Formats: sequence, structure tokens, C-alpha cells
Amino acid sequence: MADQGADQEDKRHASRRVADSIRADIERGRWEVGAPLPTYRQLAADEGVAVNTAMAGVRLLREEGWVEIKPNAGAFVRDRSGDVGAEQELRELRVKVEEMRAELRQVSSAVARIDGGLADVLARLGAMSGLGAHVQHHEFHGDIASTNVANPSTAAPPHAAN
Repeated sequence: MADQGADQEDKRHASRRVADSIRADIERGRWEVGAPLPTYRQLAADEGVAVNTAMAGVRLLREEGWVEIKPNAGAFVRDRSGDVGAEQELRELRVKVEEMRAELRQVSSAVARIDGGLADVLARLGAMSGLGAHVQHHEFHGDIASTNVANPSTAAPPHAAN
């Protein structure tokens, strides 16, 4: 059975190669500012890749500010002359995104720790109140959730169910 992760990695590399090739053509002046790029089918044929891979490569160029994609019209070379400092800002934003991702991983870890602590407290509370399995634990699933515990002093004793 083929490794799907490796397949995805190959596709990412192929779309990056397509983007790099088109960018080089733009820099060499093959297409001037405002000029439409060839169709995705033509780009795919030129680059020897699938149409979806060509599309992914063009999307990468859009993200980098090299092309503009107009719905139902195609991709066009974008004027980058006014982008002084835009690449630096883009790099800074990417760093900020990575910092925020790291922060999110830390928060997720803290939530998991708190959830484990709540499970322990609820188990101990259940054992102390004689309710045992009647105390329910509501897990956190990555979102903020509430945990409700029945008040043992108002709950009917388990043997009084008759």
C-alpha cells in the first residue's frame, strides 16, 4: 500500500516546482504585467503535471503576490512595483503565524492538563460522595466546554431508588 503522506509531499513539491518555473518566466519577461497566464491545461502540459497541480502552483504564486486570479477569466501577472516592503511584511507575518501556532499548541497542552486534573477531581469526588459511577465527566474536545457535577447533598442515595 502506497504511503499517502509521501504522495501528498510529492504533490506539494510538484506545485512548488510549477510556481517556481512560472515565476522565473515572469521575471524573464515571458509575460508582462497584466498579461494572462496560459490556461491551467496548457500550464499542466508545459510543466508535465496534472491540471490540479498546475492550479496549485498558480495559487502559490497568488499567495506570493505574483499573479492575480480572476474568477472565470484566469490568472494574470500582477504589478509588483508598488510592493516595496511587502515581501518583508510577508516574512514577518509568516513568523507571527508560526509564533501563534506554537502558542496554540501550548494552550492545547494546558487544556489537556486541566482536563486530566478535572477527571481526577471528579473521580475523587465520586468516590467520596458514594455516587461513584453516577458522577459524569464531560471531556474537553479542543473547545471550551463546561463541566457539571450533580450536587451530592441534593442527590437521592443510590439505595433509595425503589
